[in-house]
Amino acid sequence: MTFYLIGLLAATIVFVLVASRLSVHPFLVLLMAAFGFGMAADMSLAYVTRSIGHGFAGTLETVGLVVVAGAIIATFVERSGGSRALADLVLRVVGRNRVPAGMTALGYGVGVTASLEAAFMLLVSVVRSAARATGGKVSIAGVGVALALGLVATHGMVPPAPGPVTAATILAADLWLVLFWGLVIAAIAAAAGCLYAIFVGRWVQGGDGQAEQTPEVASRSDVPSAWRTILPIAVPMALLVVGSIGQYPNEPFGGGSVREILMAAGRPTAVLLAGLVLCLALPKRLEWTIVSEAGWLGQAIRNVAATVLIVGAGGGFAKVLQNSGIGLPVAELIASAELGLVVPFAIAALMKTVQGSTMVAIITAAGFTQLLLPELGLDGETARALTVVAIGAGAMVVSHANDSLFWVVSRSFGMTPGQGYGLLTIGTLVQGGVAAIALLLIQAAVL
Repeated sequence: MTFYLIGLLAATIVFVLVASRLSVHPFLVLLMAAFGFGMAADMSLAYVTRSIGHGFAGTLETVGLVVVAGAIIATFVERSGGSRALADLVLRVVGRNRVPAGMTALGYGVGVTASLEAAFMLLVSVVRSAARATGGKVSIAGVGVALALGLVATHGMVPPAPGPVTAATILAADLWLVLFWGLVIAAIAAAAGCLYAIFVGRWVQGGDGQAEQTPEVASRSDVPSAWRTILPIAVPMALLVVGSIGQYPNEPFGGGSVREILMAAGRPTAVLLAGLVLCLALPKRLEWTIVSEAGWLGQAIRNVAATVLIVGAGGGFAKVLQNSGIGLPVAELIASAELGLVVPFAIAALMKTVQGSTMVAIITAAGFTQLLLPELGLDGETARALTVVAIGAGAMVVSHANDSLFWVVSRSFGMTPGQGYGLLTIGTLVQGGVAAIALLLIQAAVL
């Protein structure tokens, strides 16, 4: 197992160096890393290729259309001039000097949705317009990562996000206590993440990616109002939250056809398609050329095509890591230690780092921890809720090349893989570390 961990570290270092220093396309580097790690882990060539294919296809099924639809929504908002109205609204609310904090707060509020990638893609245009409106006072890369860190903070720790709901079900924890402690710890973690994004973002000036190729309309008279522009973002976001609530084990929407309809409407692909339909009302005059191959729609698809392929390749790499069995023996070893909340946090952090999926990390950590609650001194009502939150905090650590969110964030703002590691990966490490410290202090005070 030590060999596997060393191999993962080596693959990560080689990946960053080759992709960033030699400017090799990340798609090729990810495939090479997946093959290289799989063969080094003594997987057969057939198993490696099958794992890459399954991971690629599975990721595109869940994330691919989300990325495309989100890019189309962002393009319509920008080309219609709606981003001007959004920028004015954001700056009126938070001020020019507090844009990163405003984006973190926004992410904190909507991170309870079922899909981080969907939520992020819906808000990309808000980040771009707000960062540009500051006149270069803040880095667009830093603002984007501040949003991502806010999303990540609540996604793993606060119901109705599916992760903490699942962990609470496995551990028989009170959801209201999970909600309370999750909101507290997530707020502390998000604040630390925001400060990190502001500090490091000064030196990471990622390109504005697609926004550079999608200039806004020149005339102010053609710009839609802020409220009209918000609809394609707010309606899908509300549906995502409804979809998350619908996954509660007690079936709050009932068990009939109404629940099925609401659950279907809350799926990331469906809600983003709803946003896409609402986008058609943004141009002052909708013409067929706008949705043609050469128009706004075609340009958005061309701009995001490379990102979709890279996200898929990242999914293939993650599947190879999962199928290699890396992490499980170490998780078992960690679970045998009597270290209180450190155990669920460490297991979730290990599983997240080595295989990329937040949900897999949460389920694995909850399963390992479930039978050890009495031995760890975590069998009380409050202790179970804090255990759920500790698992969600660990599942933040860390987002890197095997996590689709890493590619969605870094490619949206033209960051190199090295810049993505410097901002998002280390940012999630900072957030997770701060959350762990806060949990240990709370454990000492209330348990």
